Amino acid sequence: MRYASLLVMAMLLLPISLDAQEIGEAAPDFDARLVDDSSLRLSDLRGKVVLLDFWASWCGPCRRELPFLVKLHREINDSNFVILAVNIDSDRRKMAGFLRKLDLQLPFVSISDPEQKIPPLYRLETMPTTLLIDEEGIVRYRHAGYEDSEQEHYRREVRELLGRKQTEGAEK
Repeated sequence: MRYASLLVMAMLLLPISLDAQEIGEAAPDFDARLVDDSSLRLSDLRGKVVLLDFWASWCGPCRRELPFLVKLHREINDSNFVILAVNIDSDRRKMAGFLRKLDLQLPFVSISDPEQKIPPLYRLETMPTTLLIDEEGIVRYRHAGYEDSEQEHYRREVRELLGRKQTEGAEK
């Protein structure tokens, strides 16, 4: 009987993962509360290249990735490029303390998701997880985890998506 109830619970959770995105598919839309208490829908950013990053204060690789994302944001400096950093800590104070320890102020959009409503949409397997979404809302790249050696991949992928957007704009 115990195993039957576990099986039923697993089947109820299954549709969540089936709805999650894959490379080349539309990024699931969500409505999020920003750190400044305003709200944002991912679909509001249609027309821009979006780097969607999931992180937490307990994540070791996030300590190295977030400073890189700040640097990447400054390097790219393009109005058609947006970084969304989604923190999944259950307590917003942990997020603030983490950023204080790193002496970081995020110059991009920061989302606090203490109820962790957004991660199931993206089938996260590790932290951090970073997705690059094109101007049409399609997931084009996915990075699970973070290594400093991947920085050039991120730069190239963002520039490729931005270049594709600029090329399409010139053709119209």
